[in-house]
Amino acid sequence: MVTSSKSVLVTGANGGIGRAVIKVMAERGFNIYAHARKKDAEFEKYLEDLRKKHLVEVTSLYFDLTDYEAMKTKITALIKEADSIDVL
Repeated sequence: MVTSSKSVLVTGANGGIGRAVIKVMAERGFNIYAHARKKDAEFEKYLEDLRKKHLVEVTSLYFDLTDYEAMKTKITALIKEADSIDVL
């Protein structure tokens, strides 16, 4: 798998605009952290297709942006895991 040195975090990645953004970022070689409110099998399939087609890393994150504690927990874990987040 080819990995870029650049990563992007996209919130609302399972919506129309979010999907368009992660598609373009995958086409440009960015590794992607794709946030959505709820886990969805069809969305996971879409992400897997992006991984395979563009040879980038795609990680899904699920939490509700209106739940401060859940968001804080997930973002804190992401910061520890990710080498960097270059685009939000």
